[in-house]
Amino acid sequence: MTVDTIAGLRQVHARLKSIGPDTIPRPHELEALAEKVLACSAELGDVAVADPKELRRLLTYAVKSLRAAEKAARAHHSDPAGRPLAPVRFALKAGAADGALEGALELLDPGN
Repeated sequence: MTVDTIAGLRQVHARLKSIGPDTIPRPHELEALAEKVLACSAELGDVAVADPKELRRLLTYAVKSLRAAEKAARAHHSDPAGRPLAPVRFALKAGAADGALEGALELLDPGN
């Protein structure tokens, strides 16, 4: 089950990496990514890693950042001209989620 869970986290990480600098996905897609990270973290349970507290912290931060990116995407899509900072907020939060997932994946599968 851990292999499938790590693969799920890698899919979310790959999707975040594929988002271009001028592209903001629809909020429902970001919500789905956050739900996937939540589901994967629940499946991990008490997996044996060097620092389980750090793993939980990183996964929690990834979900929190994805939720904030979803909020920025929602603001951008509702009124792109009226919300000039929404793309910047989205980029910051999506990047934070990506970095947290990268750290979590490094803890789960060092060297890959």
